[in-house]
Amino acid sequence: MNQYEDLVRFIVDHLVEDHDSIEIMGETKDRGTTLRISVAPDDMGKVIGKGGHTIDALRTVVRAAGVRNHDRVYVDLNEPERAWSGATETTESWDEDDFAEEGDH
Repeated sequence: MNQYEDLVRFIVDHLVEDHDSIEIMGETKDRGTTLRISVAPDDMGKVIGKGGHTIDALRTVVRAAGVRNHDRVYVDLNEPERAWSGATETTESWDEDDFAEEGDH
């Protein structure tokens, strides 16, 4: 694990409750290094923060650490498959009548 992954893990570990679910995967390309963070669905809001302020601050800190070493470092947050667990209906259960406008029947 490189220094940027260590930095991200340190910060995220202090934000979340489920410490074992933290996964950080780094990918280096010509443009720089991208760190992808995965956390438990219940901890997503804590990492994102109100209005995205927490994830923006995390990105700023990591980017600043990279600039200091002449590296470009980006941080992405992997969202879970189903971000809103309160959804009970899927589009598969809808039919044409659900989208018909008045007078179309």
